[in-house]
Amino acid sequence: MASLGKMATSVLSATNENTLALGSLKLDFSIIKYEAPVEFSGLGAALSTRRRTDAEDGLHHKTARRLAALFEQLIPSTPKLITAYGLRSSEIIQTPGVNPKGSSKHGPFESFVGADGTAMWAAATSGVPALGVYLLACLLARAWDAKEAISIWVELVEQRRKVIGEEFKSNYAVSESSLNSIRQNILREDLARWDASARAWLLSADQAKIKEQTQLMLVIKNCQLPFNGGESTYSKVIQSWQQALSGLENLLCGKPQEISNHSIMLAFSAWHLYPNLIVLGNEVRNVTFDDPLVDQRGVGTIALQPRSATANQGTAWSLTLSHLRYYGDPVTVRSHGDFSRVTIEELHVIALGSILGTWGVGQRDVLPVLQWFVDLWEFLKSGSSLKDALSSLDFLGYLAKAARRVLLTNTSNKPAEHQLLAYGQRRAKRFLGVSKERPSPFFGLAEDSILAGLAEEVDEERAIAYLRTFAMRNSYHSSDAYICSDWSNNKVLPADMKIREYMTAVPHTCASRKRDADGNQMTEAIHARWLYHGVEQCLQGSKSFVDKPLKERLQYIAARGERGTRIRNAPYGIPREKDWAWENPPLLYNYHKQHQLGYTPNSPYCCPSLCFSEVVCRCFDCDTTEQGQGPSMFSPVWSIGEYSIFVNDSQKEPTRSAIDNGIELWGGRYVHPTISAKMICRSSIKADTVSEYLRRMMNPAKRQSRSPPSRVMYEDDQGGQQSSDDEEEKSKEWYGWRDTFRFDQRADPNFTKLHSADIVDTARISYTEELADKWPMSKTQLRALKGLNIATHVYLQLDGATISLKAVETPLNNAPWITKHDTSHSNFSHLTRSSTLACIAHFESGTLLPEPDELDQTLAIASGNSIFVIGALISDPFEKLAASSVKRIIGNIGRTGICMLVAPFEPKVRPLGNEYNLVEHAAYDRKREDNFKGTSLHLGFTDWTLPLEVKGAEGRTIDQEAYIVESVISVLDCGKWVADLDILCIDFEALTRLRMSHQCPGHPDRLADYDYTSLDSWEELLDGPMSVGFFRAHGNWAARLAAVSILSQKDQAHCIGLLGPETFCLECLGSDHDSTAGLKKFESPLPSICID
Repeated sequence: MASLGKMATSVLSATNENTLALGSLKLDFSIIKYEAPVEFSGLGAALSTRRRTDAEDGLHHKTARRLAALFEQLIPSTPKLITAYGLRSSEIIQTPGVNPKGSSKHGPFESFVGADGTAMWAAATSGVPALGVYLLACLLARAWDAKEAISIWVELVEQRRKVIGEEFKSNYAVSESSLNSIRQNILREDLARWDASARAWLLSADQAKIKEQTQLMLVIKNCQLPFNGGESTYSKVIQSWQQALSGLENLLCGKPQEISNHSIMLAFSAWHLYPNLIVLGNEVRNVTFDDPLVDQRGVGTIALQPRSATANQGTAWSLTLSHLRYYGDPVTVRSHGDFSRVTIEELHVIALGSILGTWGVGQRDVLPVLQWFVDLWEFLKSGSSLKDALSSLDFLGYLAKAARRVLLTNTSNKPAEHQLLAYGQRRAKRFLGVSKERPSPFFGLAEDSILAGLAEEVDEERAIAYLRTFAMRNSYHSSDAYICSDWSNNKVLPADMKIREYMTAVPHTCASRKRDADGNQMTEAIHARWLYHGVEQCLQGSKSFVDKPLKERLQYIAARGERGTRIRNAPYGIPREKDWAWENPPLLYNYHKQHQLGYTPNSPYCCPSLCFSEVVCRCFDCDTTEQGQGPSMFSPVWSIGEYSIFVNDSQKEPTRSAIDNGIELWGGRYVHPTISAKMICRSSIKADTVSEYLRRMMNPAKRQSRSPPSRVMYEDDQGGQQSSDDEEEKSKEWYGWRDTFRFDQRADPNFTKLHSADIVDTARISYTEELADKWPMSKTQLRALKGLNIATHVYLQLDGATISLKAVETPLNNAPWITKHDTSHSNFSHLTRSSTLACIAHFESGTLLPEPDELDQTLAIASGNSIFVIGALISDPFEKLAASSVKRIIGNIGRTGICMLVAPFEPKVRPLGNEYNLVEHAAYDRKREDNFKGTSLHLGFTDWTLPLEVKGAEGRTIDQEAYIVESVISVLDCGKWVADLDILCIDFEALTRLRMSHQCPGHPDRLADYDYTSLDSWEELLDGPMSVGFFRAHGNWAARLAAVSILSQKDQAHCIGLLGPETFCLECLGSDHDSTAGLKKFESPLPSICID
């Protein structure tokens, strides 16, 4: 390798005649190679052979040399920066986990494994100016996405050529290398490859310096510093680059700097050098990094500017690009500045913030709500049906874990977890579904009527408690409303015996028989129930047949501390969708008799026992002897299952403005999350009951679709009529709010009642589930939570994979890869390969929403510093992998964007040769050997690529975000080509896997009874034997996979039998495999090709 003073070529000499004739010599100086600075030696030693060769002699080296010659006159001298950057890069690449070594376990991707330092090493071996240009590549890759960064590079190269030509014509001093550079062709593909390598390196370096990067990003997000202005994109970028180089050089030299330009902050992040900072704001903050590569005297001082309401956080770099699209005027683009990536665990924190933002949780209630999630999950785990109960609530476990993670951090320093939570509250409100329906805060578990229902042990009592709490929260008086159950088959009654219960909705206050310490008579609030049975509807029998179950029921009511009464003259049937009359009701509801006692219709009823000390409360008694003077009219307003609450018609219906003020009126009232947690975890509510409730909420009942009302009439606050201006939208809004009820306009337009919908079969579900149906999640929320479950399942198997933060800005429920199958029981067997890859493509880019069908032929996805490979491609075919099995390999293929690797149509297999001595087909000797140690898999690419137009991608740009790349997986045997594989043609489910079904009892040596042949070369497999052959590649998964693929490509998959690693007996395998019908005496029942 030649040094700067030992260049193998001589510098040409020429006379400047004010023309560009000198450039016509077209000296290709890109082949010149320099000795890399010693600080970069660690980087060079750690690179794979393939990457190092490409960097020193391949396209990357040519690109680096040409760019260096083009921009060298613009690069300030930065010796300290080059030294520090070389040391930091060598440190990063030696960090454990950043640069794994490729091995045979990576199969065809072995040479692509590891951190991509190709462009950096190419720059290091192309001279110091090339390193300066590489630092510019890192700046652009940090601030812009790939499409925009490549367009910026094209514009810089074009403008720089023009500037050099104009300077030469104007008699400026222009170096010979600069003159030659304008004659060198730098293709857009070369610039894309250059950007892709820098972009992949940033991802690997961020992983190595994650602590420093996180701390720095917290500072950057709170700073509002401008970028340099300029007349053109070229001037803006060049000035920012030069200021970043000079500013960081000064800091490294120990010179304190006032940082007033955002390009320097961007350089800290892109070049992974961290000087100590002083942030001036309301208070002075010292941000200490103690970077050993930075002189401690070199401190940067940042003066925070007042943040405007519309200012973007972080980088706000606006450029006009004329090379972004094929057609049209130059496009003004704005860097969003924060291309942060998060882990799946951090995505859970953002999702938690999204839920808090949707629920409208205030800042002071954030910590109690987080603790509520933790307490709820711990409570659920205490249930008896642990496995079944929690399998459908995976999302809640993820959110609880995220909440615990935030709670355990130090809030005073505003660490990343709190930033992520706040980001989710602000920016990700639509991430977990968008719906016009009102949300269900705390999944209804902070709503007092729901909690009251869940606290009851008896299922039917949950409905009663729910309705009673509803009545209390709506300020009904004890005489205003009561609860009635429909006819049902009671569990304690004979199958043909019908019973109806009436019960108070609000406890009745009356005089107690007890007195206080002063001798004053005390009061008590008690509930009552009335039992009515249709004796005439029962089978004919004795009176005791009816009395016994009623007596037991009355005893049960008394045990609950309520008064029970049997009545005989209640209506036989109660229509649920219109008013009904109760003849001779108890005094509590007998408004005609109350009127006789002097109560006015609008005054609350007071028990006579409270007014007259000698009077005993008789308000629950029914007077069957007195002829009624008219019925009491009631109307149903709310129901749950077979229980409905009926309200006296004299009560004013809730007004529309009250409904608009919130869901308090119709669902009850929400308690503070701290109180909710105490009520759930420390009351009589059982964990299994809450689990059942939440499972039902996640899987709501399928109800018949009903049309919303054509016109909604309601009363305003003054009792007048109003109709919606936009009738259709108002109807949809009201109907969508609660799909279990409908509006029914009566003949009187001034009186609109809310009636219960069609009665559903209440026998099918419990009242716990009925409570959940009162606050069902919207379809968009359910689909989004299902998507979060799927994404978590996918990313938990992708060790170290990260997710683009842009993914949370769009509703997750729109993702087409979310399957229609049920994922409520942690069963992802239905998840297809294409859906899994579509999920990865979505979260890798943050914007792409590919249809799974578009990725049906995809073998792997290459993006950034990751290659996501289907499990079957790098696993032994004997293993039964799930269709969703995907593995992440740290590395890249050196191409820009997201690359979908597909196999070519009809991959080729080596034809048979004419050499007769290549095939021996020796007799099988039962030895388990690997005779294919020289076999290896290799990945190559054809020139065929196809931009993939998917939902979410910006169309008609020159560079696309996603490409289909035709990729060839070749089998080489000692360097000699055997075949190209089509892994997807293998039906892994249908493969015959040979296993011992029982322990071998021992057999005499009967090997000679059957003909078995050893297959110890590829030629022997391709030119198959006449008998059963044993392909001997024991323990060599790559050769075994290649053999299965080749046979499948030749339509011989039915002939394959796969042997596992365990020992086997040929006799036992033969007896277990199949019958010997149709076989000759010497023919084995085993498959034709047994792959060992």
